[in-house]
Amino acid sequence: MIAALICAAAPAMAADDEMVVIDQKDLSSYWRAEPSPMQVLERSADQPEIYGCVAIPFVIDPTGRLSPMLAPLMAAAGQSGAATQPDITALIPVAIGSLPRFESTWDKPLSDSIYSSHAVALADARIRTRLNGEQWADLQARLERQCRIDGLADRVDRKADMVTRTLPPRPEQLLATPQ
Repeated sequence: MIAALICAAAPAMAADDEMVVIDQKDLSSYWRAEPSPMQVLERSADQPEIYGCVAIPFVIDPTGRLSPMLAPLMAAAGQSGAATQPDITALIPVAIGSLPRFESTWDKPLSDSIYSSHAVALADARIRTRLNGEQWADLQARLERQCRIDGLADRVDRKADMVTRTLPPRPEQLLATPQ
């Protein structure tokens, strides 16, 4: 079921290997990671400001090797002055490259590979200069919630395409909305 979905991006698995789908909220029971900081995008002054989040799926094999998939499950972005959809493609490579390192929470290696996802929050460096520390932390938390996928197994079974959401053009607008 899952192997067919991810075979192009994941390492080959022996026939006796199993894959377990774990939601991001439950992953710390198997593998722990340090909290990820908001990823800061350095863009030129002539490019519009952008912020958002990307849910990157990945496989952790029993040895702990992490293999990110190249196609995100979900992305949400806001872009200043965007007359059309924000350029989500600008976020994806940075998100893939910023997945945290995971450590097993078990005393012995697990026998199964784990398929999960991780929500990565990203924002233009110019936005960082405008927001105070509390606003920056609030923005990161809101973005991570936007892209956290619960019910990952159902999503894999449906072989769903990437879900995209458009956020307000400026992060201050997102922060002004009630949670």
